[in-house]
Amino acid sequence: MKLLTLTLITLLTLNASSQEALQKNYDAILKELSADDYTVRSNAQTELEQLSLEHPKAAAQLLYRSYKDHPHPEIRQRSFGALRKLYKAKFTPPKRGYLGVRHDPDILKVDGNRINAVNILEVVQNSPASKAGLKNGDHITAVGDKDLTKTPIREISSAFSAAIKSHPAGSDVTITLYRGGEKMKVKATLGIYEDRFGITPDRQEEEFGLWLKSLEPKKK
Repeated sequence: MKLLTLTLITLLTLNASSQEALQKNYDAILKELSADDYTVRSNAQTELEQLSLEHPKAAAQLLYRSYKDHPHPEIRQRSFGALRKLYKAKFTPPKRGYLGVRHDPDILKVDGNRINAVNILEVVQNSPASKAGLKNGDHITAVGDKDLTKTPIREISSAFSAAIKSHPAGSDVTITLYRGGEKMKVKATLGIYEDRFGITPDRQEEEFGLWLKSLEPKKK
């Protein structure tokens, strides 16, 4: 087992030769997963999860095949458990971005033209918007590459919110706005959008199931 651990640590890249080495180590772990000795099986499970975290994409495919096709029921069960842990650690969707403003739609006059914009009514204290220097009365016309000026006025508030949430929490996004008739760009580091209702267990299972389905071999 110690030799197997050392071998796993040396798998640094996944070119053709290293992928072959990965497969060999994976096969060795599978054999130990069906051992009579419980300690050997338990240690092999730890090795399997470590290997999965080091090479998540390749390991996901290997684990899925074992879960679906391996003749030994315990290996199928342990492969499924490793898949669940791998999904939670490496493949869950990123948290959605949060800016921290209360807003409504507005029409702004710029150089004699009327353009649709989002008017900031209130900046939440200590929010990403506050830290970025956004102010009440600013008129936002773009979020990153998303131009809001062509969005119908009745849809612009929801389009603005969707544009913010489309960026992951912790990412930097450029906000284009008008302040006192002057066009400017402000960079904000987004916080985490907290869904009031949260993600239900059923929704989590649904997303995990969809991810498993994505691992199915493509039919030719």
